Amino acid sequence: MDKKIKKLKFVRITHIFIIGLVLFGCLATMAGVGGLYTFSKWLQPDQLTTDLQKHVNSIAKGMSDEIMSIDKQIEAQHYISAVHGESQNKAFFLYRMENGQLIKQASTNQLKGYIPSPILANHVSDLNSWVEIRKIITINGEEAGLLIGTMLKQKADIGFIFTLFIISTIGAIVLTRLLVSMFNSSVNRDSLPLISETNLILNKEKFDKRLAPKRFGPFAILAATINSLFKKVDSLRKDNIELDIANDKLAQEMESKINERTNALRMAMEEAEQANESKSTFLATMSHEIRTPMNGIIGSIDLLRRSTLNQNQFRLSDTIRESAFSLLRIIDDILDFSKIEAGKLEVESIPMSINSIVEAVGRTLLSVAEQKNIELRLYCDPAISESLMGDPIRIRQILFNLAGNAIKFTNTSTTKKGVVQIRAEISEKNLEFTNVVLRVIDNGKGMTDRQVNYVFQPFSQAEGSVTRQFGGTGLGLTICQRLTDLMYGHIDVKSELGEGSEFTVSLPLRSSVDKVTTPNYDFSELDLVCFSSDYHNIAAMESYVKHYQANVEVCHTSDSLKQIIEHYRFEPSHQSIWVIDATIQHDETLNLVYDLLENPSLLKTKFLVLSNAIENQVQEHDRIWYMHATPLCRSNLLELIQDVSDNKKHDPEAPKDEGIKTIQAMSIEDARKANQLVLLAEDNTMNQQVITEQLNMLGYAVEVANDGQEAIEMWRKNHYPLVLTDLHMPYKSGYDVVKAIREEGPESSSDNFTRVVAITANALKGEEQKCISLGMDGYLTKPLELNDLEVVMKKWLNIEESESTQLLKETTRTKRAISLEENGEPIQQSVLVSYLGNDKERHRKYLDMFKARGNELIDKINLAAENSERDNIKNLAHQFKSMSKSVGAMPLFNSSQTLESDVQSLERADLNDLLTTIQKQFNEVINYVNEEYK
Repeated sequence: MDKKIKKLKFVRITHIFIIGLVLFGCLATMAGVGGLYTFSKWLQPDQLTTDLQKHVNSIAKGMSDEIMSIDKQIEAQHYISAVHGESQNKAFFLYRMENGQLIKQASTNQLKGYIPSPILANHVSDLNSWVEIRKIITINGEEAGLLIGTMLKQKADIGFIFTLFIISTIGAIVLTRLLVSMFNSSVNRDSLPLISETNLILNKEKFDKRLAPKRFGPFAILAATINSLFKKVDSLRKDNIELDIANDKLAQEMESKINERTNALRMAMEEAEQANESKSTFLATMSHEIRTPMNGIIGSIDLLRRSTLNQNQFRLSDTIRESAFSLLRIIDDILDFSKIEAGKLEVESIPMSINSIVEAVGRTLLSVAEQKNIELRLYCDPAISESLMGDPIRIRQILFNLAGNAIKFTNTSTTKKGVVQIRAEISEKNLEFTNVVLRVIDNGKGMTDRQVNYVFQPFSQAEGSVTRQFGGTGLGLTICQRLTDLMYGHIDVKSELGEGSEFTVSLPLRSSVDKVTTPNYDFSELDLVCFSSDYHNIAAMESYVKHYQANVEVCHTSDSLKQIIEHYRFEPSHQSIWVIDATIQHDETLNLVYDLLENPSLLKTKFLVLSNAIENQVQEHDRIWYMHATPLCRSNLLELIQDVSDNKKHDPEAPKDEGIKTIQAMSIEDARKANQLVLLAEDNTMNQQVITEQLNMLGYAVEVANDGQEAIEMWRKNHYPLVLTDLHMPYKSGYDVVKAIREEGPESSSDNFTRVVAITANALKGEEQKCISLGMDGYLTKPLELNDLEVVMKKWLNIEESESTQLLKETTRTKRAISLEENGEPIQQSVLVSYLGNDKERHRKYLDMFKARGNELIDKINLAAENSERDNIKNLAHQFKSMSKSVGAMPLFNSSQTLESDVQSLERADLNDLLTTIQKQFNEVINYVNEEYK
């Protein structure tokens, strides 16, 4: 209340001050105007000049001859003085004309600072301090003299003006004070009751009450205005009360609607989760149903690859196996897209080989390309390290999708050969990262700019007819883009309608800190000539062999080849190998090779012929090797060049040695007695047979249960040490099997504890964690690969060698010893002559080199044996084997070959025996050389 009164008083005082200030200003203005008016009167030069000019003119008219006479100067002086009077501000000067000159006739007192200058002329001068008028006096029409009148200008009276201003100011102050006092008294008399009653209403908030305006005199209007304000406030209060009630009602309604929406959203989320669960269940079921028969295919292939196969059969089995995994990848695409959409897809970072990935994709897609008569070309920059870190499965998936699409949309016509290229190159490299660029290039139908913009959209293909014509779901490129992003890479596409497309995938791959064992070729002592009419093939061959320091010449035409023949010379200490590409003109190129065999300058040259025939060709001539080169694979080319250099026999019908030894399985009775019998719970008959054969091949005896219930009953009867169980079976699932075993079986510390390993075709994420949480000891996904199965079996049930296994080893050892004894002479001359000719001096030279190099290799082999470095022994044995054969030391060659192939599986005692035999045979070779080549 006090604050409000003070505020009103402040406002009132402010108003009074303003009124007083206005009055003061008015009086001051009046005083100023008076002063200025007076000042202006003093400062009117024009009026002063006019008055003086009139005065001078009137004096000049009154002049007569008497006054202007020379003897009338006294009279003239009296006249001028009378005219001048007592004025102190004026002065007059009269001059007579005498002999053409102005002579002073009379004058009044001079003005201070003024000196007249008589010049006969009528003139008016308004100077700074005075005004000067000159008038020529004429008498009877003649110039008789000159009258000068001058007057000082009047200055403003500052004192008068200041006095007038002070008086006006004092008057204004007094008047203002009087008015303020009168106004204050009037306002206090009428405003205080108004303020008091207004404050009373405000304090009690009785806005429905009103003031009586007539009581407040001049403030009646203000009181009426306050009444209007109180009325509006009262109305607003009532409106606010109604609004609060409405808001409360609205809030209740909104809360009710929010609860309804929340419940609806919860139900929608539950339905979405159920739909997602249904989708996951469907995907798991679909994956299971497809993977189950694929397990039979891949498992059977793995079993077949463990048997004796020739090279062609082994290559075909490779194709079947890769194709089976390609079918699995189609399922994985759908699963991957589901994981991508859920943000749960992860990539690995493990050591890998880009070249192996490129060649595997090329071999898998070769049959598809050949069906469409499309040429498939591969190139992998040899500078790309074989030990980069990445996800080989995902990179293979990207290349497979891109190359598969390229083949799908490329055709061969009478005017154009369809070509699809898969290339791997380096764009940038440093100590830590290598930026690998994967390119898939085709010359197919291409795409428009609009189609390129939509090509990476899910469930979208370049045009509507694509799905009808070529099939597909439109997920492949979307998955490629998402996988590339997950690996911090970039995918791009360039395409021109009718010309083809180029997809580029750039991946930054970290270098592996672990050393990866890879073939290391040294072609520095090879002189190579590469011939091909295909520019891509010749460029790839040149790049590959130059990377391994080969001396190489390339040619594209028969004419350039003839020039090379005419001038061809090779280093005597080097081997001469010509690589001839016969993939384009097969028969004509073969005839060319036969002609080259007879050329006198090429009698010591070996030939590697690249063929496009599906079946590998047997080595018909001791200087011709054949290689299937559609597509041209770097690993095959380098391996064959090394074989040609080592003069290794090329026989595709020879058994392919995988280096894997089959262990004879125990009988079920013996395994049960030894507590090493395995129980397999599997409802699919084909899978039962395949997995059983896989286990038998690994040396395990197995019994089979057709469903989960039967598996539980068999386990209760026999208590198997290891149970392999499918997860989805009739009657009882694999989860029920492990629950029953864990509930009824002994503790894990017991010797009779049963290990349970899941084998399932369900590849969804989280399945393995679920199995482990239920108490399972391992998890394998179908299709089962033999190597993966072997690792798990050895971990949980590493069987000891049975008597039959020992007998098998003894038999092998005996056969090896017999073969060593049947080889005859330390050096077979026929073999030596076939390699080096009949020159005995040449024989001695190479045999001496063999003795020196052989001693070094044997020392290294013995040192590696002492340190148990079996991989190193294998590499050294390979070198020793090649050297032995090149000089015809066939017994030593056979022993070295046995060492190379069996070193990983030999017992320590057997290894020592074999090394002793090799040392003995090497000494026999040295003795033979010393005696025969004295």
